Amino acid sequence: MTQLVVLGRKVNTWAWGLEEALRLKAMNLDVTILDFGDNKWPKSNARTKFQTKALDGKGIKVIPWTTLLSRHDFRAIAKEVRKVSALIGQFENWVDFEYNELPIGRILMSSYARIEGARKFPLSHVPPTMRHSVIKQVLVAHYTFRNLSIKIDKIIFSNGRGPTDATLLAMARKVNTDWLALESGANSGKYFVYENSPHYAPDWWLAIGEFSKSRSLDEIKDNADTYWAKKLTGLDEISNRDWSKEFERGSLPLSLPKRFVTYFCTSEHEVPVFDDFEEPRPEFKTQTDAVRALAVVCSEMGLNLVIKRHPNSISKGGTDNEKLLWEWAENSKEILYLDPYSKIDTYALLKQSTAVMSYKSSTGIEAAALGIPSRSLGPAKWAFTDKSRADSTEKIVDFLKKPECLDANHVQIWGAFMNAFGRELTVFSQVKGGFALAQGVKFFASDYYVNPMYKLSEKLRRRFVDAMRQSKPFGG
Repeated sequence: MTQLVVLGRKVNTWAWGLEEALRLKAMNLDVTILDFGDNKWPKSNARTKFQTKALDGKGIKVIPWTTLLSRHDFRAIAKEVRKVSALIGQFENWVDFEYNELPIGRILMSSYARIEGARKFPLSHVPPTMRHSVIKQVLVAHYTFRNLSIKIDKIIFSNGRGPTDATLLAMARKVNTDWLALESGANSGKYFVYENSPHYAPDWWLAIGEFSKSRSLDEIKDNADTYWAKKLTGLDEISNRDWSKEFERGSLPLSLPKRFVTYFCTSEHEVPVFDDFEEPRPEFKTQTDAVRALAVVCSEMGLNLVIKRHPNSISKGGTDNEKLLWEWAENSKEILYLDPYSKIDTYALLKQSTAVMSYKSSTGIEAAALGIPSRSLGPAKWAFTDKSRADSTEKIVDFLKKPECLDANHVQIWGAFMNAFGRELTVFSQVKGGFALAQGVKFFASDYYVNPMYKLSEKLRRRFVDAMRQSKPFGG
């Protein structure tokens, strides 16, 4: 039986797949690579050369996705793309739209949520070219998987949220084939492996518990120190982003009260495709439910509340698509509301707060690392103990009556886990959001980046996205 490893178009999904394929082959397993790399660019490009050399003599079969599709398949896909694009446009609740048991509506929503900075938006916001592209990727993956002639024991892909991997995941679930998802770690020299969704918090809580039992105190301390030394400067290795450069250092609101509770919002742009990958939410089903409950409690207890929105809530077009959702807070006389465009220094605000609350945002555990009382109102991955979660109105009241810091052990275990957990890279020395590094050579985000269009400035790209929104949707 074959371990089928999928290599994606993006550099990280390509690098992790190559790492995992070679690791499995070293275990004497039968490994086949299904390569979804872009075949438009010359075979002489650096990625292709490196891949060929890395796999030379290893006995791993590589199947380019294009070899599994006939001319008839390509014609059928083109026809179905037009059909599906028109059908979804006629579907009242487009997110729930399915075609051939493929959750195309949710895949489209999940794919575009990062651009919108929100998980709820009308289909009209999705440019027709984007809708066409996502549906095409779904159908290409569907036809490709269907045409595979090998018996698969397990399929390994990255993330499970993009159009290609989400489709392969749906197909694997349909035929009861085992699967694994690969995802970035907080340490750019490692990658995480999941038997469930990378976004399912209880799996993290279980893994953290097992990790803490298997490591010595000295090992936990050393790894924690390494992690927090970077993290508390604003550096996020998962997203390859330095948050400290995105606000005005040391800045605070002029009207800031002397004592206040700060709620740091979670961006809602990462959405798993399948309902059963959503985290458990006992009382507060959404972030809005949680923060409204917090606002009521603060009002009744006479506590000042500051709400700071997450900058990821700004769409690639520069708009706040959740503005209406937060109007109640913006218009409240009892709340100091900071919109997602605010350049207020998050860390300066953290340090001034009497207590910090979040839904899933990592600012909660960062506050704890700075010795500030904090709790999660939702299923945050860092909230792996009951004490760290105030996920009901009763728990919020109890915490705010007597705010207590999480113990130092909790903070250290989280830091150590983030720094040390995962599989070590052996082929590459680093894999980040924008590049992979091996033997001194940088491989960039996608072969598509050869295209000069990607040299456009961020400002021009945002204008392009906004302009595409105005065009007529397929089937419209």
